[in-house]
Amino acid sequence: MANTSTNGALESVLNYPTPPKLERTSRHLKVEFAGEIVAETRNSFRVLQTNHPPVYFFPPDDVRREYVVVGTGEVHCEWLGDALRLSVRVGSRFSEHAALMYPEPDHSYIALRDCVAFYAGRMDRCYVNGERVIPAPPHMAGWITRNLIIP
Repeated sequence: MANTSTNGALESVLNYPTPPKLERTSRHLKVEFAGEIVAETRNSFRVLQTNHPPVYFFPPDDVRREYVVVGTGEVHCEWLGDALRLSVRVGSRFSEHAALMYPEPDHSYIALRDCVAFYAGRMDRCYVNGERVIPAPPHMAGWITRNLIIP
């Protein structure tokens, strides 16, 4: 599989590895909620795991922290470790468990420390290179784009 961090080549989730692969990407990512841009970057990471859409992680400096609050509970990933659930609040609008962050990821994924992954279905709009993504199923943080092949 070619690294598609900057091109639109087709990717099949069946070709993604287990354990997951971490790759840097320069794709333009944007998250919108309640009329505000909550996060935007061209310097993020993707986690690619067999049978899962890519999960995009925004560096902490590219997330507007005034909108992101620590939620309740944790999520455990057998590969990455324990993640904090994050919620997003903009004005009177609130989205619970809208994102996650790994404060102490497994050593193989240490680059993800304090990076934020948003659940597209819990935000108003998320984009990859200007393309509005299709949210993965509610329990997954992956983003689906038109170049992704999902059986």
